[in-house]
Amino acid sequence: HVFGYQSLEADLLTPGTSLPVADTPFGKTAGITCYDLRFPGLWSELSLRGAEIVIVPAAWPATRREHWRLLTSARAVEHQVFVIACNA
Repeated sequence: HVFGYQSLEADLLTPGTSLPVADTPFGKTAGITCYDLRFPGLWSELSLRGAEIVIVPAAWPATRREHWRLLTSARAVEHQVFVIACNA
C-alpha cells in the first residue's frame, strides 16, 4: 500500500503486485513497507504463505510513533511472527 495523505510517496513509489515469502537461512521471510502495518488482511495472507519473519522499513512521523510501536507489536502477536522493524 502506498501512503497518499499529504505525501509524495505516490509520486515516487508504485504499489506491489505480488506478496512473496522467501526461504532464508533464518526462516521464511517476507518484506512489506511502512503503511502496510495498517492492513491486517495483508498480514493474514503472509501467515497463510508461511511467513515466520516480516521485515518492515518505514518512515512514520514522530506524531504517530505510538501507533508504530503498537502496530508492530500487535502484528507480531496476532500472526505469531518475528517482526524486524526500522523506522527512519
